[in-house]
Amino acid sequence: MSRSGARDVRPGALHVYLGAAPGVGKTYAMLVEGRRLGDAGVDVEDLALRRPTLDDVFLTLTGHAPEERAAEEDADREAVA
Repeated sequence: MSRSGARDVRPGALHVYLGAAPGVGKTYAMLVEGRRLGDAGVDVEDLALRRPTLDDVFLTLTGHAPEERAAEEDADREAVA
């Protein structure tokens, strides 16, 4: 907020991520959320749905990308050799 108490309005991007099992209504929930944001005056430019890659799943479960782990293992092997 600014000193006058008015909110600073700046353009930006809002990403809403929905993760759940197949067939539980993710697409419907995404469309409902898009409509709700539009009704609230938020300019919704795009809605997209995609399946996570194996790398996405690995990152979520381990906290790091597969390449990072491979590099660490290579470094460990070199240190031992």
